[in-house]
Amino acid sequence: MSSVTAAPRPSTTLLPGEAQLILHRFRYTLPRELDAEERQSAELKSTLVEGAKRLLSRVQTATRGSSGADGAGAPAPASVPWSGLRADQVAMACALLKECALLQIIGERRGADEATLARAHRVLRALSSAIKHSLKDQAARLEDSVWEERRRLARDLHDHLGGELAVALRRIELHEAELKDSRHLKAAKSSVQEAMRHTRQLIGDICTRTVTPPLDEGLRTFVAEAARSDVDIDISSVGEERAIPEADRREIFLVLRECLRNALTHSDAARVTISLRTTQHWFHARVLDDGIGFLRDHVEDHPSASHGLRSMNERIEGIGGRLRIDSAPGRGTRVEIQVPLHGCS
Repeated sequence: MSSVTAAPRPSTTLLPGEAQLILHRFRYTLPRELDAEERQSAELKSTLVEGAKRLLSRVQTATRGSSGADGAGAPAPASVPWSGLRADQVAMACALLKECALLQIIGERRGADEATLARAHRVLRALSSAIKHSLKDQAARLEDSVWEERRRLARDLHDHLGGELAVALRRIELHEAELKDSRHLKAAKSSVQEAMRHTRQLIGDICTRTVTPPLDEGLRTFVAEAARSDVDIDISSVGEERAIPEADRREIFLVLRECLRNALTHSDAARVTISLRTTQHWFHARVLDDGIGFLRDHVEDHPSASHGLRSMNERIEGIGGRLRIDSAPGRGTRVEIQVPLHGCS
């Protein structure tokens, strides 16, 4: 019987203590990359250093996951605190962190050996992945906050300004009935009515921007913008989607869009099928692709890769639903979503 010798695993991406050395180099070099005004801001420097620290933590966690059981179940590092920073500041920090990592691994000298260069390449790829997921996190949080702020503004306009205008109009109408010469009151009444009309229009415009499009329509729009021409995508929808509360529908749409993005980006699928069905008490969705598939346990051991799956699961569980993912190498991926609609009007 012949025996097969396993190929040696590549050396650990970051060596023990290396992340701290990279961070020290980043902290020391950072002031040179800032302008005079930025160098005076202790808060900015602290935010940039903390962001670099969390990115390195993500790389370390992914490294532990790839090297054995000690990475399994490791908590995902905290999100990178980039909100509020300018795009050029974020880009500068990312480029500087990569430069510091490269210099720390290969040093200032020339002629690094092949193994060291390979490890430096893995570190840069891991950092690029961590940066990409951090920017994706930030974009998702920004989208959520903008949506919530628009809804809050619409409610406040309706409840406060709209209510006050209605009271003012009623008082004008009462006085108008008591006075013989009510020309000024009629002019005031006309102005209040016009203000009420503009307020209703403004509320309508804000609400329109926060209304999620029909799920199949929104997904087709995403496909038109993001899909490759060589992927066959079929989207079908059955049932009365208006039975789903608006907030729940938005969460479902974001999860379905993430499923579709994953299929288009990672699965190398030739065909993706999305089936949506709304019944009296349940919403069901199924996303199938014939791509390369994956091992769920392997993905969950890599926080940078599993973040999207966790986010999808949290969104569906947050609205009382269930999400199930079945996949295996060479067998594609199947995502099932079920959300109860009890209590809907």
